[in-house]
Amino acid sequence: QVPLSSFHSLLDVEYSLLGLTNPSVSCLTFYSGTPPMAALQARLDLMGLANPWLAGRLCSGESGQVQLSVLNTGRSSLQLEEGSVPDLTANMPPTRASQVCAPFAAKIGLECIDEDEPLFRVSVLRTGNDPETWALLMSLSHSIGDAATFYKLYSMLDPRTPAPVHLNFTRNSSVFSVDVLSRTFGSEAAAMHTYLQSTEPQLVSQVLKMHEASVGRRKAKEAALHLLDAEWVGAQKRQHASIAQAAGLDFVSTNDLVAWWFFNEYNATHGNIVCDCRGRLPGLPASDDFKPGSYISSISCDEHDFSSPIGVRRKVASALERAAGGRMSRGLQAETTGGGLGARVANLTNWTSAYYHLELPGCHHVVHFPVVSSEQDAFYCNLYLFRPRGGELAALLFDGRGGSGTAGPLKPW
Repeated sequence: QVPLSSFHSLLDVEYSLLGLTNPSVSCLTFYSGTPPMAALQARLDLMGLANPWLAGRLCSGESGQVQLSVLNTGRSSLQLEEGSVPDLTANMPPTRASQVCAPFAAKIGLECIDEDEPLFRVSVLRTGNDPETWALLMSLSHSIGDAATFYKLYSMLDPRTPAPVHLNFTRNSSVFSVDVLSRTFGSEAAAMHTYLQSTEPQLVSQVLKMHEASVGRRKAKEAALHLLDAEWVGAQKRQHASIAQAAGLDFVSTNDLVAWWFFNEYNATHGNIVCDCRGRLPGLPASDDFKPGSYISSISCDEHDFSSPIGVRRKVASALERAAGGRMSRGLQAETTGGGLGARVANLTNWTSAYYHLELPGCHHVVHFPVVSSEQDAFYCNLYLFRPRGGELAALLFDGRGGSGTAGPLKPW
C-alpha cells in the first residue's frame, strides 16, 4: 500500500532561521498577447507529475527541524492561478511591484510551517492598462530552492521543450551543510545560520513576531531597477586585463567589477558575494543530475579585498579553489565580516547565469525582472544582477543611504 504522505528532510541551511526568513525567489515576466492558459496549465500538470515535491508543505520535524510533507496522489495538484492587478506595469517602482504581487507569492518559510501554504506558485496577472499586456509571476520559497532551482523550474514552463524531468529532492547533508560551508568557505558563511529550538506553534509564532518587529525597525531602503552599462564593463575589463595577468589571474569578471564598484560606492565595511555551490563543491554537480534546493553560500570580503577589482578576483578565486578541494586554508576561521555594531554589509547576488528566456505561444516577451521586497532586506544595501531579456544585463538595487554619485555601471531602467 502506497503511503498517503511522504516526508523529506531539508538541508540544515534551509531550516535555519536564515533559510526560513529569506524572501521567496520571485520574478515577473511581462508579455503582450493572449495568455496561453491551457498550455501553461498543461506544463504545470507535467511538472507536478514529475516532481510531486513542488506541491509539498513545510511541517514540524524533530528538535526544531523542518521537513517537507508530500501528499502521494498519483496526479498533479499544481494549479495555474489567475488574478487582476490593475496598476501593475513593467515600469512600476520595485517596492510597489512586490506589494501588489504579494498575494500571489510564496511566503517565507517561517510562515508556512504546519500551515496549508504553497511553496511554489505560478500566476497569470492581468493588468488594467492594456488588455493585451499581462504578466507571469513565478514564486518559489527559499526554504526549498534557490535562484538556480527557480530558473530550472521556470524553463519547464516552455511548451516548446520536452516534457519536464524529475528533479531528485533528496538532500545529502554530507555534501552540503552548515558544517561544510564553515570548513570550505569560512566561519562567516555559517555564522547567520541559527536554528529554532522547536517547531511548537507558540514558539514559531513568537519567532515570527520577533522577525517582523526586526524588519519593521530597519530603515526603509529605496529600490530601483537599472540597466547595466556594457560599455562601462568593457572599458573596465580592458583597463584591468594586463594588471590581472601580471598578478597571475586569468581574467577579471563582470561580477568582480560590479562588486568592487558597488562595495566602494556605497561605503560598505564588508561585502558578501553570493555563490552557487553547484559545480564548486565535491559531490555537487553543476548540470548533470541537477540538485534542486538552496545550495548557496557567500564569499566574504573586507575593505582590503575590494580596494580593487584584482583584490575581488583574487578573493573569489581563492575561495572557490578551497571549496573545490574541500579544504580550508590556515587562518580562514579568524577572518571576519565584522558583524558588530557599525558594520555596513553590502550583498551582491548574481542570477544572470541561471536565466532562461521563456517564449510563450502567441505572445511577445517584453521584459523579465525579480520581485523582492526591500522591506524584508537585512543588509545595509543589496544588489541583484539579472537578465531582463536574453543577452542583456540589469540590476535591482536596494539602497539604504544613497551612493556617492560616482559614475559606474548602472544606467536608468
